[in-house]
Amino acid sequence: MARSSLALTPRVPRYATAAVAVCALALTAACGGGSSKTTDTSGSKGTVGGTLYYLSNSDFGHLDPARNYVTDAGDFGRLLYRTLTTYAPAGGIPGTKVIPDLATDTGTPSDNAKTWKFTIKKGLKYEDGSVITTKDIKYGVERTFSELLPEGAPYIKDALVGGDAYKGPYKDKAGLASIETPDDTTIIFHFKEPFADFPYAAALPGTAPVPQAKDTNTKYDLRPFSSGPYILSSYQVGKTFTMTRNKYWDRSTDKARGAYPDTVIGYVSLDGATIDQRMIADNGEDKNAVTFKLVEPENVTKVTSDPAIKSRVITGPDGSIVYTAMDTTKKPTSDIKVRQALEVAWPKKAARIAGGGPLVTGDFAHDVIPPSLSSHQDFNLYPTTDDAGDPVKAKKMLADAGYPNGVTVTVGVVATATGQKVAAVIKEGLAKAGINYKIQLIDASKYYDIIGTPAKQPNLVGYAWIADWPAASTVIPPLFTCGAIQPQGNINVSNYCNKDFDAKVAQAKAETDLKKADKLWGELDRKLVEDAVVIPRYYGKSISIQGSNIKNYWSALPFGGQVDVANVSVK
Repeated sequence: MARSSLALTPRVPRYATAAVAVCALALTAACGGGSSKTTDTSGSKGTVGGTLYYLSNSDFGHLDPARNYVTDAGDFGRLLYRTLTTYAPAGGIPGTKVIPDLATDTGTPSDNAKTWKFTIKKGLKYEDGSVITTKDIKYGVERTFSELLPEGAPYIKDALVGGDAYKGPYKDKAGLASIETPDDTTIIFHFKEPFADFPYAAALPGTAPVPQAKDTNTKYDLRPFSSGPYILSSYQVGKTFTMTRNKYWDRSTDKARGAYPDTVIGYVSLDGATIDQRMIADNGEDKNAVTFKLVEPENVTKVTSDPAIKSRVITGPDGSIVYTAMDTTKKPTSDIKVRQALEVAWPKKAARIAGGGPLVTGDFAHDVIPPSLSSHQDFNLYPTTDDAGDPVKAKKMLADAGYPNGVTVTVGVVATATGQKVAAVIKEGLAKAGINYKIQLIDASKYYDIIGTPAKQPNLVGYAWIADWPAASTVIPPLFTCGAIQPQGNINVSNYCNKDFDAKVAQAKAETDLKKADKLWGELDRKLVEDAVVIPRYYGKSISIQGSNIKNYWSALPFGGQVDVANVSVK
């Protein structure tokens, strides 16, 4: 799914779309807020008016739809722009259903799903009253090809005919021939291979319309031109933002967004502990506040046991896999024997306790494909007692591999209090195996930019990923294939390139029999762990607190179990 913003909290993002976690099956209050009303899917339960506040310990990485591929920014991006399709306004699994947004339906396929046609609704308008056209959607997709805007989702641009040679609209003024716009309400996409899941991909920010006259290139991040219910009226990067109503947004055309508050004000880069204190106290404007930040470990017991607070807590699986990626191209992690020793030495148990325990971090993981996907298999290739790690065995493995004095590895760590706390525990555990764990602190708002640049990234980086839709094809190909490696905006942060592996990925993607495909994806999953490409850590959970005046909130699985801000209202 895309990188998860949870990587920037205790876990160490992309934009999370439809992971099929089973939150709704067992955690009614946790997944739906505190009330059964929050599972309403009609959008009719909200109250129009008031100001919604957002408290965060990190700013958005990117709000430009061409670059928006992290869960929190993806959630807020829906307030600023619309896409061809989107997700149903509901909590739990019902919220992973794709519905029309700009389009009149979820698309019409032909030519064995290699061609997709959409008609958009008439009369849709931007913030200045001008009409949205399919040419703007085409231009928006073309922007995702620019080397200046490399961070977005790869699916559409990788699949379009001619996409391999196209360099984006700033270099190629003629545009991409495989996207046709015969008139202002019709758009047709031509793909190299069948793309049956395109309605899911069309819900990603890359299909948001961008009028060419309003494109400000890399500065578009700071002021996207609104096609959604709100305008980004002010934005101080790293400090605060304000969103106000787009008077030209037509509620009757939008079944996905309640857009109830008149104003949305965000305070970003706040201290995580301070956010917890404010949300627990529930005073003043904080009664009207939401946060995506995970509860700090020291506050978990309090917020889950105090009835007055518990009713305001959202918790449950978020569909993510959280792992540490090991750069397979840089010494010493370019040596598979070093990576395998790290697998054995890794103190998962101690790290999970430091991160808040299983209620916060989730269950231990031993593979890459999460249990929410049908291709998941249970196996553990590097077992240790209670997942505590085995430094004695790892030290011997290193010595046998020619490293009798151990190794030094550098790890990128988000500069938050909990991130540093977890890193310190891991450092202590690895030291027992003769592994010197050098910590490189990275500002949260720059984390994905830095680790997404192979020339700058350290040996090890923490990552969290949620399937973009319920298929392993949105986990393994974007994260672990040769073609996924990019000089900027890279999401194959292991820099793993194996031609035989890629050939099997192509085979799995082409397999139409679900059981056979699942078997192939499972074999690929095992290969990744055999090659020690990543250290799987846990299958993620989300736990956050909301203000007492917030209503109509639910856990939005398409956005990593976070609150669906497009449908929240204040009393």
